[in-house]
Amino acid sequence: MLQIRHSIVVVAVAFIGLAVTEFTGSIPRLFPSGEEQIYRTGASFRLTCEATKSVEWKQPILSHHLESSHNDEAIITEETIPSPVDGYAYRSILEVNAATILDTGYYICHYAGNDDIENPNVAVKTYVYVEDESRLIVSVGDEGIVTVVAHQSSREVIPCKPTSPNVELTLFDPNGMVVELDNSQWSYDPHVGFTINNPSLVHDHGYYECLARSTHQYNHKNQTVSFFLIVQPATAGAPKPHINDAFASKIALRDSFQLNCSASYDPGVTIDLKWIVPHPDGIDGRRVRTGKLSVNKGWVGGMEQQIAHQVLDVTNATEEDEGYYKCKTIDHTQKFELTSVFIKIHGEDVSYVNISDIGLQSYLEQPANETIKWVVFYEAYPKPQIIWSKGSRENVIRNTTSKYVIKDELRRTVLEIKEIGLADSGQYLLTVHTNKVQDTRSFTLRVTDKPIVKAHTDSHSKAVHFNERFNVGCQILAYPESDVKLFFRECLPQNPCATTWSQLPLNQTFWPDKTSGNEEKIKISRVDFQTKKLIVSGQAKVAGQYRCEACNTLGCTGGPQDKISAVQIFVSDLSSDSVNGTELIKSHQLNPVAGENFNLTCGALLHKFKREISWWWTDSNGQTFRITSNNKPPGAVLSNNLKRYSYSEVLEWPRISKDATGTYICQTTYLDNNSFNTSVTIEILSGRPPVIRNTSNSDISIEQFTELSLFCNADGLPTPKAEWIKDGTVITEGVAYTAAGWSLYIRYANISHAGWYTCRFSNINGTEERTMFVDIREKPVHAGIIVAIVIVVAIVLVLIIILAKKVHQDKKRKEFFRANQLDIFDKGNPESINPDLPIDEQTELLPYDKRWEFPRDRLKLGKQLGAGAFGRVVKAEAEGIDGCEPMTTVAVKMVRSHGNMIGLKALMSELKIMIHMGSHLNVVNVLGACTKNVTKGELLVIVEYCRYGNIQNYLIRNRASFINQVDSRGYINPSIGEDQLAEADAQRGYQAPRSPLGSHSTSKNYSGSPSENTDITFLSMSPTAGGARQSELVEGVDSNGHTILTSAPSSSSGNQPYPPWRSNYRGDYRDLPEQPLSTRDLLCWSFQIARGMDYLARRRILHGDLAARNVLLADNNIVKIADFGLAREVYRSGNYKKKGEGPLPVKWMAIESIVDRVFSTQSDVWSFGIVLWELFSLGKTPYPGMEADEQFFIRLRQGYRMDKPKYAPNKIYQFMKDCWLHDPTERPDFTTLSDALGEQLDASVRRHYIDLNDAYIESNNAKESTDYLSMMNPVNYVNVGSGPSPMPGRQYANLPSTSAIEENNDQTSHYLAMGSVGLPSDSLPGDGYLFMTNADSRTPISRDSGIRMDSTSSELKFSNKLRMVDEELPNSLEMHPMLGPASPNQVETGPKINGFSNPNYQNPPVIKCSDLDDVPLATKKTNSPAIGKQLYVNVNQSPASEDEEPHYVNPKNNARIV
Repeated sequence: MLQIRHSIVVVAVAFIGLAVTEFTGSIPRLFPSGEEQIYRTGASFRLTCEATKSVEWKQPILSHHLESSHNDEAIITEETIPSPVDGYAYRSILEVNAATILDTGYYICHYAGNDDIENPNVAVKTYVYVEDESRLIVSVGDEGIVTVVAHQSSREVIPCKPTSPNVELTLFDPNGMVVELDNSQWSYDPHVGFTINNPSLVHDHGYYECLARSTHQYNHKNQTVSFFLIVQPATAGAPKPHINDAFASKIALRDSFQLNCSASYDPGVTIDLKWIVPHPDGIDGRRVRTGKLSVNKGWVGGMEQQIAHQVLDVTNATEEDEGYYKCKTIDHTQKFELTSVFIKIHGEDVSYVNISDIGLQSYLEQPANETIKWVVFYEAYPKPQIIWSKGSRENVIRNTTSKYVIKDELRRTVLEIKEIGLADSGQYLLTVHTNKVQDTRSFTLRVTDKPIVKAHTDSHSKAVHFNERFNVGCQILAYPESDVKLFFRECLPQNPCATTWSQLPLNQTFWPDKTSGNEEKIKISRVDFQTKKLIVSGQAKVAGQYRCEACNTLGCTGGPQDKISAVQIFVSDLSSDSVNGTELIKSHQLNPVAGENFNLTCGALLHKFKREISWWWTDSNGQTFRITSNNKPPGAVLSNNLKRYSYSEVLEWPRISKDATGTYICQTTYLDNNSFNTSVTIEILSGRPPVIRNTSNSDISIEQFTELSLFCNADGLPTPKAEWIKDGTVITEGVAYTAAGWSLYIRYANISHAGWYTCRFSNINGTEERTMFVDIREKPVHAGIIVAIVIVVAIVLVLIIILAKKVHQDKKRKEFFRANQLDIFDKGNPESINPDLPIDEQTELLPYDKRWEFPRDRLKLGKQLGAGAFGRVVKAEAEGIDGCEPMTTVAVKMVRSHGNMIGLKALMSELKIMIHMGSHLNVVNVLGACTKNVTKGELLVIVEYCRYGNIQNYLIRNRASFINQVDSRGYINPSIGEDQLAEADAQRGYQAPRSPLGSHSTSKNYSGSPSENTDITFLSMSPTAGGARQSELVEGVDSNGHTILTSAPSSSSGNQPYPPWRSNYRGDYRDLPEQPLSTRDLLCWSFQIARGMDYLARRRILHGDLAARNVLLADNNIVKIADFGLAREVYRSGNYKKKGEGPLPVKWMAIESIVDRVFSTQSDVWSFGIVLWELFSLGKTPYPGMEADEQFFIRLRQGYRMDKPKYAPNKIYQFMKDCWLHDPTERPDFTTLSDALGEQLDASVRRHYIDLNDAYIESNNAKESTDYLSMMNPVNYVNVGSGPSPMPGRQYANLPSTSAIEENNDQTSHYLAMGSVGLPSDSLPGDGYLFMTNADSRTPISRDSGIRMDSTSSELKFSNKLRMVDEELPNSLEMHPMLGPASPNQVETGPKINGFSNPNYQNPPVIKCSDLDDVPLATKKTNSPAIGKQLYVNVNQSPASEDEEPHYVNPKNNARIV
C-alpha cells in the first residue's frame, strides 16, 4: 500500500513540474532585456516582444494629473515567426523615433485581453530613460505648475521623476524644508516619483519644489519643477444624483427623449457620473449616447457648490428602451450613489391624462391689484391640448391680452392673471385633453376689494309715462360682502335736483313709499358670492335720482359725488310715447269730417324743451302763416296747458269746416335753443249718414243650448256708432267687431235669450237700424247625459273614499310622529337633552338646521346603488350643492316606502346626528337634505358619493390582483411587487394616491384560501318572504345562565341579507380600469378607519355596527365610515323582537353587546378589530366555519379569538387581539389605535391624510351653531354599561312584590322586578351581571340562571316580555331609579349596593348620604311604590317591617347613593 501511495505522489509531482515548465515557457520575452534601458534625446530605439500568442503594449503614462499621457508617435508592428523552435510564434516591435523625455517610463508587453500587467506570467516590462542634458526631470514643459490632487487618508504620487539614473532629486515641502524619506509617510522611487501616504488636509496641502542635480562628471546642471498638492477631504458618501426626466414624458415608439443627470457637491470633491441604460446594447455612442460631463459653480441652500451634470440622449426609441434608467455618482474615494427613473415607451394607441393634485391650490383669496399664478403639473400622452377657461368651457381664455399670461411648458401649464380685480373673481377651469381622454381641474379665485357699484335703468334717457311701471337697479361687486343702501332725491324739470338725499328702507318688499312717492318694490338678490343686484320697480309719479351706496370692511363706494352709482328717472305726463320728448297728436286717427269736433295737441317735456311752442299753417292754397291768438284758422280756438313735467298747446275746432284743410307745423325749442318741428296734414271730408249693407236673417230659430250669432254691417262718415238692443235694453256682452261687421255672439243660448234684437248705427248725419226675431226651441234630455252624470258621481265618491283613506293614514302618521316626538323635527327640544344619555337615544330632541335644506327640484335621482329592508341609496346629481361645480354627483338615502315609520325615524336620527356631528375626511358627510315632506313620510338625505362602494365587496372583487408584501417571517417588505405596481401605474397613467410602507411593519401568514366563501352571516330575527327562513335571532343562555343572543339553525342557503337599517352600498366603477391592491392599501385604510372612528368617539357618537360592509371607498384611496348611529335605534324598535325583519351581525359584536345589549365606544373597538381581520383576510367572513350560536358565544367567553389572517403583519394581528380583550375597559381607544396604525405608514403619507382633513376642520370651525354633542358625556363602557368592568359581587334580579302579583294577575308576566340571583363562579367576568327576568310567582325561577322554567317542559325559555322595560315602558325603572326596603326573603348575602344597575342605563355619579336634599320621611303603612301598574322593590335594601313605608329620598344631580 505504501508503494502505491509513493508512486502516485511521484507521478503528481512530475505532472506539476511539466505544467510549470510549459507555463514558464509561455511568458513573453523582451529584447533588449534588462530592467532599465538608457537612450539619448533625439535618438531612436526599438523594443521587441516575443510570445506564444498575440500581445499588446502599454506605453509610459505620465501622471493622470498631466495633460499628456503617452507618446502617440510610437510605431508598433506585428509579425509571425515562421517555424518557431521554442513556440514563440508572435513578435511585436515598438519603435520610437526622435525620443523625448516624455518617452521616459515603463514599456509593458502583455497578452492581449489580459490587463493583469503586474502578473509576471502574463506581462514583461522594462524602464526606459531618455537623457537630456538640460531637462533633468520628466515634465511637460518649462512653464506652469503641475497640480496634484490627493485624497485625505489615501496614497498619492508627486510625479517628479528623473530623465537619467545619474540625476538626484530632492523634494522641498511648502515650508521650504527637505522632505524626509526615512519615515512612513514619504517614499521615493525614480520610476514613479515621490509617494505620500495619508496626506494631511492641513499640513501637507501646498506648493512643493522638486530640485534635480546631475551627478555626471561633465554635467553639473540643476532643474526645479513646482508641484501644487491639493488634499481633498474624506467624504461620507457620494452626492445623490438627480435625474430630470422632464424631456422624457409621453414617449412613443420611434420618439426621441433626453435625460439629464446632475449632482451638487462641496468644492474640493471630485465626482464622476455614469449612466446605466436598460437596452441590452448599452450606450453605443450612436443611438444611445451621453454628452460631455460639465461642472459649474452654483449656490445650493445658501452654500457654494460644484454642480456636475451629464445628458443622456436616446433617439428612435424602441420597446427595448423601456425600463429603469440609472445615474451613478462616484466620488474620488470610490463611494457611489444611484438614482433611477422608469421610462415607459407607449404604443401608438395609448392615451392618458393625469393632472397632479400635489401642492395644488384650488382656492385663492387675494387683494385687488395683485398678480396671481396657478402652476399645474400633469402627465399626458400623446401631446395634449391645454385649455384655460373662466366660468364655463366655452369662455376660453386667450393669451392675447396683457391681462392673462398662459405658459404651456413640458408637463406643466401656468395661468397668470395680472392686476386682479373683483371682475376677475370666479371659477377657472383647466382642461387637458388628448384625442381620447381628458381631465379637468377647477380653481376658485376670490378677490378682496371695496365695492364696485354700477347703476342702470331700462328706460335710459327716455321718460316714463306717469303712473307706468319703471325699473332701475344697481349691481354691486364686493368681497367681503357689503351692506347696501338706497337713496332718492327729487329732480324737477329746469330746476336743480334737491340737495338732500333721502334713504329708502330695504327691509320691505312692497310699501307705498312716503319719501319718493313712486311706490317702489325693492328687491335685493345675491347672484354669486360677490355680486348683489338691487332692483327697484316703481310707479312713475315723481321724477328724480336713485343712488346706491355699498360698504364693506375695505371701504365704501357710491357717495353723492359718484355719478356711476346714480341713475335718473324722467317722468312724462304727455299723452303719447315719444322718443324725443315731443308730440303732435290728432283727436281722430282718420281725417275729420266736416261738422265734427276736432283738435290738434302739441306738447313737449320740460326736462328737454323750453316752455315755448310756435304754430304754423299752410292752407289749401299753399299760403303759410304763423298761428297766433289773433291769427287762427277758421273756427279754431288756441289754448295752452302747463303740467308738472310738460307744456302743451291745443288747436280745437268745435265744428270743423273744410276751410281748415292744410298742413299744421308745431315748433318746439330745446333747452339749448335748437328747434324741433313736427307736422301733420289734415283733409276735411264731407259727411254721409249711416247705411246698413248686410245683416242676419230677420227670423232665426235655434235649439236650446246651441250658439246664437247675429251680425250687422253699415258704413257712413263719420264712422257710425253701433249698438245692439234687445227688448229696449242695450246689450254690451258678446258684442264685437268682426269681418262680417258688428256681431252679437251667445255661446249657449237658452229660453231667456229669445226675443227681438235691433242693431242701430248712428253718426252726426243720421241714424239707421234693423230688427231680428230669435226663437229658442227646447231640447230633450238624452239618456247618455244621465249616464255621464252617474259616472261623474261615482268617480267623485271614489275620490272621496281615497281622500278619506289618505286623511286617515296622515292622521296615523301624525300620531306616530307625536308619539315619537317627531312632530318637533325642525325645532327639536334641546332644553330636554340629558347629557348622561347617549345622543342616539334622544336625537328627536336635536333641532334641524334649515341651512341644510336643499331644493328638491334641483336634485335629479339616478340609478340605485344599494338597498336594505328599511331604506335604499340612489345615485343622484345635485345642482349647485357645493357652490363651485354646476352639477355634483351625490348619493341620496331614503326610506323604501312612505309608510315605513321605523325606517323613517332611523333616517331622521341619522340626519340629525350627521348635521350636529360636523364633517370629517373619513366619515360619510351630509351635504343636504329634503325635509319638506317629512310629515308625509318622505325624507331625502344627501351624502357624499363614494364611487367604489363598500370595501368588503371591493376586496372580494380584487383578490386576484392583490400584491402581498408580507414576507415569510411576517414582516413587510416594501420592495415586493414594487416593479409590478410601478408598471401598473405607468400603464394606467393615473393612480389613486397610495401609502408607502414604513420599514418597521411586521406580518405573519395565516392559512386560508382566497377563494373561500365570503358570504356574510347574520342572525335573522324573522322568517324571510316566500317561506325560506333566515337564521332566527333567539334569546338564550349559556351554561352559566347568562343572557345571550343566539341564532337558530337556518334552512335557507346562499347569501344572508344585510341588517335592515343598512343600505348595502355597492360600487359604481365597472367602467374604470382595475387598480392593483396591495398590503400598503390595507394599512392605509386601517389608519383612516381608526381616525374616522376616533372622530365619532370624540363627538360622543356610537356606531353600533362597524364592519367592512359599512366602510366605503371613495376616490384618491380615501375610505369613509357610513351608517353610524343607526343600529341602536333599530335595536330599540319593535323590530328587535323575533317577529321583526332584520338580522343582527353577532359576529361583529362585542361580548357585552351580545349578552346585554350594551353598546359603547369599547364595543366599537371590538368591531374595529373584526374589521381589521376582514381587511387582512381580503373580505372573508369572520369566524369561518362557525355558526353564531350559543357554542359560539361560549367559546368567546372561554377566550377563543380568531387566528391571524393570511395577509396580516404581526403588529396588525396584535392590534386585533388588543381590540378583543374581554374586559372592555382594557381595550385601546381609537386615538391610541390611530396613532399606532399611523406609525406603520410613512410619515409623509400619514401627514397627507391628516392634511386632507384640514378643510373639514375649517368647515366645522366656521359653523355658527350650538354644539350640543360637546355637552354630552363620553359614550364609554363605564358610563353606558353597568359600571366599571369587571363587576364583582353584583348579583341582582328584578322581582315584583307578591302583592303586586296578586293585584295584577293578568299582567304579571309583563313586568320586570329586581332580585338577587345566584350565579356560578365561572360566569362572565364581573360576576354581578344584571338579568331582567319574569317574576311570575306561579312560574319557578332558577336561581342559578335567572331563567323561567316551563312547568310543562324541561326546555329553558326566555320571558316573552323580556324587553318591556327597554322598549315599551316609558316609566320603567331605567327612567326612575329609586330606593326602598325589600322583603326579608329577598335579601341575599354578599356585597350590598343601594339602588339598582342596568347595563343599558348610565350610573349617576356617587355621592354621600350627607348630600341628600331631604331626610327620610316618617313611616306609615302604605302600598309598595309603583310605576304605572308595576310594583318594584329594591331587593338588596335592609328588610322592613310590615308597618313601614319605603323611604324615598331625592339625591342631588340624580346621583347614585352609597
